[in-house]
Amino acid sequence: MLKNINKKFIHKVLIIKVALILLFIVFPAQAYLVHAETNQFPSVRVNLVEKNAVGQKIIVAGAKNEYLILTFKVNGGDPSFFKAQVTGMGSETQIKINFYQVVSAPVKNLDGLQADALFSLEQGPLKSAPVSDVWAIIKISPSTPKGVHNFELVFSDNKASFRQPLEIKVWNFALSRDLPIPILANTFVSQEIYDRYGGNSQAQFNLKVKALLRSMREYKINSIGHFYPFPVKRFLINKKVEDFPGFEHLLRYVVNDLNYQLFRVPTLGGAKEIGNPGNDWASQAKIFYPSFADYLRRHHLENRAIIKVIDEPKPQDYGKVTQAYSLIKSLVPNIKTESAGRAPVPDFAKIINIWVSYAKYYDPQAIKQAQSMGQEVWLYANKLHGIDQPLVNQRIIGWYVYRYKFQGYLLWGMDKWDVDPWTQGPRLRGASMRRGTFYYPNPGTGMPIPTTRLEALRRGWEDYQYLDMLAKAAQTGRVKPAEYQQIMQRVNMATEGLKNLAPRVSWAELEELRLRIGDLLDQAAGR
Repeated sequence: MLKNINKKFIHKVLIIKVALILLFIVFPAQAYLVHAETNQFPSVRVNLVEKNAVGQKIIVAGAKNEYLILTFKVNGGDPSFFKAQVTGMGSETQIKINFYQVVSAPVKNLDGLQADALFSLEQGPLKSAPVSDVWAIIKISPSTPKGVHNFELVFSDNKASFRQPLEIKVWNFALSRDLPIPILANTFVSQEIYDRYGGNSQAQFNLKVKALLRSMREYKINSIGHFYPFPVKRFLINKKVEDFPGFEHLLRYVVNDLNYQLFRVPTLGGAKEIGNPGNDWASQAKIFYPSFADYLRRHHLENRAIIKVIDEPKPQDYGKVTQAYSLIKSLVPNIKTESAGRAPVPDFAKIINIWVSYAKYYDPQAIKQAQSMGQEVWLYANKLHGIDQPLVNQRIIGWYVYRYKFQGYLLWGMDKWDVDPWTQGPRLRGASMRRGTFYYPNPGTGMPIPTTRLEALRRGWEDYQYLDMLAKAAQTGRVKPAEYQQIMQRVNMATEGLKNLAPRVSWAELEELRLRIGDLLDQAAGR
C-alpha cells in the first residue's frame, strides 16, 4: 500500500513539474500570469530587479464606453521613484489608461485583509506604502474607432524599467452610460467627518461632496439616497427648501448636472414609533412632506423623488409600516415610496412602490405576486460588499440582478467613515467589514479614493449590459438561438445559490463569458 501511495505522489510531482515548465515556456519570466489571492484574477509580473526587461504582449478586448482592468505584481519597485506611464498612444487619445497603487487602509495591515484603496499614481505613489500591486484602469471612449490599438506601458524606478506591450481590441458596439434599471447608493456625507481630512470650510466640504457624487456616476450609480445634510427641524418651521441654499444647490447639481434618475427626499425620523404615546411623527409628516412636495412640484421633480421612512421592518412591526406609508401616500400620492427588508408583502403593494428585498429572503413567488400588483422589487446583498469578500463576489452582483430579473439594486453605503479607515481596521466592531465603504477619504484632502471593490462592482454592471444586449440581439435574430441558449445555461450555472450569498464562480469564468458574449455582439453589430 505504501508503494502505491509513493507512486501516486511521484506521479503528481511529475505532472506539477511539467506544468511549471510549460508555464515558463508560454509566459517568459518577466511577464507570466500569476494568481493573486486578493483579487482572484491574473496579474502580470513586473520585474524591476532586472534592467530594461520586456514583457510578453497582453491582449484585451472591450466595447466602446467600457472600463477594463489590468493588474500588475511589482517586484523591486522603489516607492520613492516609482513611475507608471503609457507610450505609443499617438493620436489615439480616445483610450485613457490610468494607474493606481493598491494600498491597505490602515497602511499597516494588521487585520491581514486585502488591500483595496486605489491611490492614483498621477501624483506619484504613497511613499509610506509598498508598491507591490498596481492597477491600470482602461477607459475606452464612445468615439474610439473599432479595431486594434497598440500601446506600451512603462514601469520604472531609479534603477530599472519594465516595458509591457499592450494590444486593445475595440469591438463594434458601445455600452450606454446607465443601466436600464436604478442603481441606488446612500452616502453618509457629514461636514464634521469630512473636515478630519483637510479643509474645514463650507466651500471645501461642498467640493468634496461634489467629487464623490461625480465619481459615483462613473461607476454606473444612477440614483442617490442621502446626498447632503438637510436641517429637517428648521424646515418644519420655515417650510421652504429655498431657505436652505446649500441643499438646494446640491439638489440641482444631482438632478441637472449629474442627471441622477432618482433621489431620496430627506428623511423625517421617528416613523417606526408611529402611534406610540408621545410620538409626534404623524403631525410633523403632515407639515414636512406636503411642503417639500410643493417645492418638487414647482420644479417638476416629483417623478424623480422617492420617500423612505422605515427600513428593514420585522414582521411584528408591519402594522406600523402600514400606518406610516398609508399616511405618506395620502399626503403626497404622486411621489414614489420605498422600503427594504424581507420578501415582499402583498399588503404593502398599494402603499410602497419600491420594495428592496435582501438576498437571503429571495422568494420568487412573492416577487412575482408583488410585481403583478405594480410594485417594483429591487435587490440588496450587502454581505457581498465587504472587504472580507473576494472581488468576484462584487462582480457577480450584476449577474444576479440580471438573472433573477430584479428591477433595481440598493447599495447600503459608499463613504461610511464614522470609524476612521486610516487608523482603525475593518475588523473593529461597528466597521461592518467596510460594507458601506466603497470610497476612502484622501488623508490629506478628503477627496474620494475609489476601491478595488468598486471597480469590481462596475465590472459586474457592465456585464449586466452585455447580457441585456445579448438578449436583445437574440430576440432580433442577430444571434443564433443555440448560441444564446448555450451562453444562458452557463450564466444560470454561475448564478445559482442567490439566497446563500456564497458564489462558487471565479473571475476567470465570468471573464471568459464576457469575452464570448462580446464576440457575439461584435458579430451581431455587423449584421
